[in-house]
Amino acid sequence: MTNVADRQQVIEDLAPILPHLYQYLEAACAEAKEYFFVHEASIDGALASHIVRWNFLRMLHAEGDLLGIAHIEELGLSGISFWVRGYHLRIWKAGDEEPGTLTRFASSPSKSAFLGQQLTFWEWDQAAMVGNLVILWEVDADWHLHTVRLGPPQAVEGRFVLQWQVDVPCPVGAVGHGGLESTEAAPPPVHFECEESAIDDEQG
Repeated sequence: MTNVADRQQVIEDLAPILPHLYQYLEAACAEAKEYFFVHEASIDGALASHIVRWNFLRMLHAEGDLLGIAHIEELGLSGISFWVRGYHLRIWKAGDEEPGTLTRFASSPSKSAFLGQQLTFWEWDQAAMVGNLVILWEVDADWHLHTVRLGPPQAVEGRFVLQWQVDVPCPVGAVGHGGLESTEAAPPPVHFECEESAIDDEQG
């Protein structure tokens, strides 16, 4: 049976979905940047992040049926939480924390439960539910989408970290790092650049 520790299987399961999620995030970042340009204002990170989440959800609702999205959770402040192919995904903007560290996202009991791999079962997918996954996105100084990473959360010595993580490649047609359009096909799942989350015992 598939579980979130099986990195290659997770990547293969979500390979048809991840390019779309990347493009939604990229388009949403462009919408956020445009908002501040129109209003001739410097970018406010908190508001920009909210605009990104709102626009991402708008696109996900519009095309969710085509992607096989089973359920989109309604959360405050345009939080992103949805189920697809037996996985529960939550998407957050990465901060300045150590890569792979998720503890700052555990701001509520429901988030802590999610990060600890407690499953939320829905009537239609109890048998198929695999586990929880996090997508972290980062922008550069100009608010172009820079990095999108995927991995399963887990609790380790009182902290929440990614068990493993992969960079989601920029798909064909997406703008990519620094605003340059990607003209090469995204690599197949087996060529995702992977790294294990390092756990420093001194910080445990």
